[in-house]
Amino acid sequence: MARTRDIKPSFFSNEDLGALPMAARLLYIALWQLADREGRLEDRPSRIKAYAFQYDKRGIDIEGLLAALEAKHFVRRYEVEGVRCIWIPTFQRNQHIHPHEATSTLPSPPEAVIATIPGMSLHGETCTDKSLHVETCTDKSLNVALLSEPSFPSLPSLPSLPSSDLEQQQLRPNIFSLYEQAFSGGLNGMLREELLALEQEHPPDCVEHCFKAAALAQPRPRSVLWVKARLEAHRRDGCGGNANGTNRGKSAAGANTSRVAARIRGVGQ
Repeated sequence: MARTRDIKPSFFSNEDLGALPMAARLLYIALWQLADREGRLEDRPSRIKAYAFQYDKRGIDIEGLLAALEAKHFVRRYEVEGVRCIWIPTFQRNQHIHPHEATSTLPSPPEAVIATIPGMSLHGETCTDKSLHVETCTDKSLNVALLSEPSFPSLPSLPSLPSSDLEQQQLRPNIFSLYEQAFSGGLNGMLREELLALEQEHPPDCVEHCFKAAALAQPRPRSVLWVKARLEAHRRDGCGGNANGTNRGKSAAGANTSRVAARIRGVGQ
C-alpha cells in the first residue's frame, strides 16, 4: 500500500541523485511511498514498475534503475529466509512517520548488508552525523559507531513560570497530538508548519478547544480548515471554551444593543 511521504528541497540538489537518470530519481520517490515505517519494501520489480511507471511501462528497465540506485547506496537489496526485500538506509532520517503507522512485517537487513553503506552503523545512523554525537568509526569492517557523551553549551537561565502556568503547559497536549486525535492521515512538512502557525496566532486554550470540538463533531470534519474557520470566528467573537458559543451570543447581543442606542440618539436629534 502506497503512503504519503515527504520530499525535502535537498532532494533536487543532491549531486549523486542528479547523476542518475530521471527515471531512477522518480523510482526513488516511488520506493519511499511503497516502503513501510522502517524503510523496507518487498523486492518485487514487476509490481514496483507497475506502480512507479503506470503511464510509461514501455522502455523502462526496472532492474537497471534499481541497480543504479543501489550503486549509489540509495537502496540495498537483500534476502532473508527466502523473503526478498529492498531497504532505504536514510529513510527514517528524512521522513516524518505517523505514530499510528503499522509496524514493519519484513525482516531487517543483515549486518553484512548494513555494513556496505558508507558511514552507516549497525543502528542505521551515519558516523558523521554530529547532531547525534557520533565519533568516527573505529571498526572499519562493520562501521560500528561509538556514541560519545554529548556536550552542550551553557545556556542562560530562563525566568521561571508561575506553578499554575507551568502545570497548564505540562497538562495541555501539543498541537500535533490534537491534530492526530481529530483527523486521520499523516503529518507532512507543510501541514506541520501550518499547525505551528495556528499555535502561534491563537490562544492555547482556544486551539485545544477547537481541535477537541473537531474530534467530537458529527460528521467528522475532513480537513484542518474546519478548525481554522472556527478559530477565526473565536478571534472575532471571543473564545470562552464553550461549545455552545456563549461568547458569540454575548458579542452579538452587545452589537445589537449598540445599534439600538445609536438609533435612539438619532431620533433625539
